[in-house]
Amino acid sequence: MVFEQNTGYGIIQLLQLFAVYSFIGWLIDNVYCLIKDRHRFDRGILKGPYMPLYGIMMILSLLVAHQLEEDLVYMIIILFVIATLVELIAGMLIHFVSLNRYWNYTGRFLNLHGYTCFYHSLKATLILAGCLVLVDPIVMSILAVTPPWLDLVFLIVFYICFISDSIDAIDEGLFMRKFMKSDVKIYHRNKQKKKAGF
Repeated sequence: MVFEQNTGYGIIQLLQLFAVYSFIGWLIDNVYCLIKDRHRFDRGILKGPYMPLYGIMMILSLLVAHQLEEDLVYMIIILFVIATLVELIAGMLIHFVSLNRYWNYTGRFLNLHGYTCFYHSLKATLILAGCLVLVDPIVMSILAVTPPWLDLVFLIVFYICFISDSIDAIDEGLFMRKFMKSDVKIYHRNKQKKKAGF
């Protein structure tokens, strides 16, 4: 109750919005790839139709927007910071778990170790702002008339799939990390053998 008074959102509502915006983010990302590369290219690490990166960005943006409704300039700056930090942390975590990169902005203007860059953060900021102004009112109006039992079924199904998918992705990432480490060791061992004349 106190949390809802401070943030404007209940826990269940935030869980719903995370699920919805994870899907919308996945949809936007795939549509963008279709337009840009002329084919669908799922860049997420999860198998399902959701990208938690966008869900987290949007939840944080909604919480900020609730506190800074009248300060547009400051809110846009905060949205830019959210987009940058979330992508930076996500990129570093994925790299740490799997020793692999699902995106790399090395060479781009104002990039942070290739995990994020100014252009992509600006693009994400505009998407977040657009969702706040155009998409969120529609999403909230739909959720307002959805029967409670349907909300419950939706949350149970989504989070069972999402958690199961996440566990599989972490397992695959750890396997990839182990494989890549062993591959590097074999490479260096063979290199040492060649130097020794074997």
